[in-house]
Amino acid sequence: MPGRALFPARIPVFRARIYSDEELRGLLRAVPEVVPDRPALHRETIRTALLALYATGLRAGELARLGVGDVDLAARTFLVRDTKFFKSRLVPFSTSLADRLAAYFAARGAPAHPRVPFFVDRGGRPLSPHKIWLVFRRLAQAAAIGARPGGRGPRVHDLRHTFAVRRVLAWYREGADVTAKLPLLATYMGHASVLSTHVYLTATAELLREASGRFERAYGSLLVAQEEIPHEAR
Repeated sequence: MPGRALFPARIPVFRARIYSDEELRGLLRAVPEVVPDRPALHRETIRTALLALYATGLRAGELARLGVGDVDLAARTFLVRDTKFFKSRLVPFSTSLADRLAAYFAARGAPAHPRVPFFVDRGGRPLSPHKIWLVFRRLAQAAAIGARPGGRGPRVHDLRHTFAVRRVLAWYREGADVTAKLPLLATYMGHASVLSTHVYLTATAELLREASGRFERAYGSLLVAQEEIPHEAR
């Protein structure tokens, strides 16, 4: 990890929550309990938005600003325009998310104008980041996901942290060169620097196990061999 002096000036003093699979399922199961069923599409809006945030690591504001023309279901990409660091980027997503987005778009019966918002609230207005935050807080409460001791309550932005950690964890398990991959993750997440991406990589137990296992596989035998060399011969 880079030295702390190299990081951007603003570093979160809290530890992000990395949601488990069961917590994510709990959030989705809570949608019918928390979100009104009139109009029925509103539940699908929230459910699809949550899945998109989890699967791509987008910021809530980036998701809310997506227009119909920014979602290319054939190419499976989001066009995120003029984001936090005043630049745009293409964000690829999986086939399963594309199927979910296509089903939502078909149910919505959205007009074809490219600048019409892709995600809409109950009144047909653009789904705002504030609305996403409020609904997420209620979903977390219904799913019994509380604040950790000494920490903040569940945040929708922690889905972005969860995405980053899970991506790095998958690379470790695939045997990939994680150091070489981090600039790709930084670009995908829209960071100005790979140092910003490091802020998202909370040291979870799973991540530490994978990193420790890789270190042991790479250097464990060398350490053992060194210990077997008589001290006077070193």
